[in-house]
Amino acid sequence: MTIGQEHMLLLSNVANPAFDYIALGHIHKHQVLSHNPPVVYPGSLERLDFSEEEDNKGFYIVEIEPDKETGKRQVSFDFHQVTGRRFLTINIGIESPDPEPTSTVLRAIAEQEDRVRDAIVRLNISLPAEIEGQLRDNDIRNMLKEAYYFTIAKDIQRETRLRLGKWTAEEIPPLDALKAYLESKKVS
Repeated sequence: MTIGQEHMLLLSNVANPAFDYIALGHIHKHQVLSHNPPVVYPGSLERLDFSEEEDNKGFYIVEIEPDKETGKRQVSFDFHQVTGRRFLTINIGIESPDPEPTSTVLRAIAEQEDRVRDAIVRLNISLPAEIEGQLRDNDIRNMLKEAYYFTIAKDIQRETRLRLGKWTAEEIPPLDALKAYLESKKVS
């Protein structure tokens, strides 16, 4: 059985009591699927993308009692966490009017300064279009220079433009223009 290009095994196919321990791979998040017998994904030792930002990374030490026959031996397995590559997302929402949007961003980064150093940082800035030009990108990049790597994404909030329907701006009668404007602002 496959999902896309990946083979899929049902837990019932691998959790065979004839085995003492079943170690699985490919999945990045460590997890125990069964305890009898143990069916375990150790996960990856490193974070590979921001979807793993909060995941604990590590490995299992497995001890299998050697004196009994296969399938009846006592098994212990303990997860040992490691310090993996740190990923950090900083989300900043700037509202208008903000006379110093760059300062707002720099303060938010400064609050995370100890976590920024040597991390892979994703900075998401949401701001209105009318203050986008006031943002000093070089100052922001300089504030992130201690990061191992960083990326900056801006979500520019633009006002929805009024659609005039069958009219062009030159043709619309003034009262119809006023009515359309008030409707767009939800004023009755």
